[in-house]
Amino acid sequence: MNNTSPDRPKPSPPPTRAEMFERERKRIENIQAVDLSAIRSPAYLQNRGLTSLLRSPLIESFPESTPSVTVCAVSKERDGDDSSSEDACAISQDGTRLVISDGVSQSSLPRPWAAMLVQKWVENPIFSSDPSQWQDWLDDPREAWKIWVAEEWIKHINEYRAKKGEPPRDKRSIEPAIKEVIAEGASATFLGVELDRQQQTVRALAIGDSCMFLLHSQSRRYDSFPLRDPSEFGNLPHQIGSSGGRAGRFEETLLTYSSGDILVLATDAISKWLMESLNSDFNSTLGVLEGLNSHNFRRFVEQAWDKGHIEHDDVTLMMVILGGANLRHVPPAVMPPLSARRPPRLVQ
Repeated sequence: MNNTSPDRPKPSPPPTRAEMFERERKRIENIQAVDLSAIRSPAYLQNRGLTSLLRSPLIESFPESTPSVTVCAVSKERDGDDSSSEDACAISQDGTRLVISDGVSQSSLPRPWAAMLVQKWVENPIFSSDPSQWQDWLDDPREAWKIWVAEEWIKHINEYRAKKGEPPRDKRSIEPAIKEVIAEGASATFLGVELDRQQQTVRALAIGDSCMFLLHSQSRRYDSFPLRDPSEFGNLPHQIGSSGGRAGRFEETLLTYSSGDILVLATDAISKWLMESLNSDFNSTLGVLEGLNSHNFRRFVEQAWDKGHIEHDDVTLMMVILGGANLRHVPPAVMPPLSARRPPRLVQ
């Protein structure tokens, strides 16, 4: 099979020394341009009724698995601490909206950014590929992320230092790191899904390579979105950034389901495996999915890593049995919680 996607751009040549110098010059210029005094206080979000965006990276609970929904997540760290994952997902209170976001590791503090995106969307969803509408929708999480970095990040740095027996840092001492993080920004892929139980439809909007799968139990076939072939996965997915400017390309779809069908939302690494496995043996793959739960998911993923079946990355999967028992009403929640994870090199 030809593994070259016609839509995938050719690899760019390595930058010249002059280009590298110019990139570094612009990077330093952008850091110097950050004005911390211009960042709003947490009271700004409180006045707008948006404090949940600031709290969302700190939520300690997450959507529990029920007879009709399973939520599994593991971080790429093999120490079993899944709170270091840079993925985030959420379920609306009525169980009709599910959303997943994969923080891009190469960006700065992507976990809080992914958490803010899912928290905002599950409370106030948007279904539009119009860039101008998305720019307005993104204003609040972008402001919340800057506030979190400027005001809340220091608390997590000092929590981490306390665990190592080191004295706390004061905010002024890490201001250079705060400015650098804000200048460089965070980014994440995004997938939001809304269920209409009356019409039995699944509406989805995505940017990047986190995928939705609709497995049709009767016909033993599946639909996937936004990617449809394993060759489409790459290292440069479209993504949403915390800085100003337009987000990447959004895609929309509307699918019809029948009772007993299974809906899966998954980040890129397990999405690629799932697509390849379904293409190879639908029935066996369906059996594997139906046997997964929060207790055996890490063992399954680690075995897949060891065998080279899944790329070694954070992995998050949400699975819903459609037309089955109603989803239990759960509070909007983001998983996994943000821990006092290892801070960037500048502030260790």
